[in-house]
Amino acid sequence: MTPIQRDRGDAFHVLPSTFYVFPFLLRRALSALLLILLVSSSSLVLVRLAPGTGEGIGADPAIVAAERHRLGLDRPLLEQYGAWLVRTVRFDFGESLRFRRPVSSLIRENAPNTALLGATAMLLATLIGLPLGVLTGSRRSALASAAGGARTTSARRSGGARWSARPTARCA
Repeated sequence: MTPIQRDRGDAFHVLPSTFYVFPFLLRRALSALLLILLVSSSSLVLVRLAPGTGEGIGADPAIVAAERHRLGLDRPLLEQYGAWLVRTVRFDFGESLRFRRPVSSLIRENAPNTALLGATAMLLATLIGLPLGVLTGSRRSALASAAGGARTTSARRSGGARWSARPTARCA
């Protein structure tokens, strides 16, 4: 009996695949959330443990104190983290230190170009990789033979282990 079958008397009943997909997706979503919390809290702690304060040499203490207050660095660590989490959930990423503008507006401006770049890269990878993968996997062409021979020859010359995706007369 396979995992998706349940005994119902004399016959087997196959449960719908969504019965198993939902718990899997729920576990993945909870794992992703836990990972995000772990990485964000780790980065906060690592920044706090780093030496120095980034104030610069010879900075006016009054200006440094005002900037620390403006950025909320004078508050306790847990309070800073909680405020950061609340702002992040609301997609409020604060102000860019470099551009002195809200980060959300920078994201809105640059998201179309980023999406276009990502889509173009995916399209090129698919258009080049898929035919090459089919060609290499379907027959022993000159390209596949040369690539396989170069791989095993270089492994032999370097003293490393010989391996091949499929056995050939040379590797068997």
